[in-house]
Amino acid sequence: MQNQERYKDMYQSLFQDISEVLAILEQEGGILAEDVANMLKDAQRKTEDMFIDEGGGFSGEKLFEKVLERTNLQAIGYYVKEGSTLTKSANGSLTQRSYAADEVVQNELERFLDEKTIEKIYPAIANYVDRKEEIQFSLGMKVGAKLALLLTADSEHDY
Repeated sequence: MQNQERYKDMYQSLFQDISEVLAILEQEGGILAEDVANMLKDAQRKTEDMFIDEGGGFSGEKLFEKVLERTNLQAIGYYVKEGSTLTKSANGSLTQRSYAADEVVQNELERFLDEKTIEKIYPAIANYVDRKEEIQFSLGMKVGAKLALLLTADSEHDY
């Protein structure tokens, strides 16, 4: 019951913020795209913060806890043997893939926004991506450390 209230509060907050953005857009004259983007970004961040502050997840677990729970040698062995849902792997170098990703986001931004607006919002986008990359890096290090412990802890067991 407590989770239901939390999610209700989160979604009410999010929908209220989105409604405010839509109301502004409907006003005569409107506002700049960057203002709309910032308002939506703030609404998303506020909702995400509520989610994380309350423990995250659908059953009270922390947001990335399930990843570490799935990190075991048996699951990885099965995954390697049976395959994944990944339909095509990237074959380029990390540098090539990084440049390609930059080009994709630049092209998408240019489709929707003028150069001046892109220059204003790009630092916020880069900051967001940097924070997400830090989280993924930390998570990867934790998974790697857990795997190293599993591999070396006991030669008789694989769990």
